[in-house]
Amino acid sequence: MNSKLEEVRIDPITRRRLPRYLLGLPSLANWNQQAACQDADSDLFFPRNRWDAIKAQAICQGCPVVERCLQHSKDMPEAYGVWGGETAGERGWNSAGKKSRIIAEQSEYPA
Repeated sequence: MNSKLEEVRIDPITRRRLPRYLLGLPSLANWNQQAACQDADSDLFFPRNRWDAIKAQAICQGCPVVERCLQHSKDMPEAYGVWGGETAGERGWNSAGKKSRIIAEQSEYPA
């Protein structure tokens, strides 16, 4: 068989197999291989309290891909966790995983 068809890559963000049609294409996962949090405990980035969030954000401060991470959280969208140095609340999500009403209204009616 063709070795190209047998090639398997795992997306480091979702930890799922990438479909064959994505192999060889630039993946959104490429940026996170340079992230400061790559070797950190992922539970830290889904904080249970403000102190955990502060520790996660401290790791983000020196990250070379913090802007791309934040953009990823908006593109997906990621309703939970610290992404790009911002908590879900700072990105406009409430604890139920829904967009905050104020943020939703602002995005519907740009200034």
